[in-house]
Amino acid sequence: MRRAQKIENVDTLHQELGRASVTVLAEYRGLTAGQMTRLRRAVREVDGRCRVAKNTLAQRAIADTSCEPLKALLRGPLAMIIGFSDPVAIAKVATKMADELPKLEIKGAVVG
Repeated sequence: MRRAQKIENVDTLHQELGRASVTVLAEYRGLTAGQMTRLRRAVREVDGRCRVAKNTLAQRAIADTSCEPLKALLRGPLAMIIGFSDPVAIAKVATKMADELPKLEIKGAVVG
């Protein structure tokens, strides 16, 4: 990935985290591509985004946002489930998908 692309990805993620009402970190190790697609679709249906980024880039994007407490949890392959409107709907989708997909493990969340 080129430097300009990395900067663009960090900026996009920073903007999304800045307007997020809730952010959930979930480890997705062991999920198939089809299962990740199901997760992304379920999150999109409740006005959210599921983002996967390198942890070093995610740490830069998290800086100066309400999600800064999640910085310590950025270890291993993590998906950021970001909700923009209803935090309860995103939390319900995340827990429902974690129940359906045993390899999806919720690591932490920030509301507000």
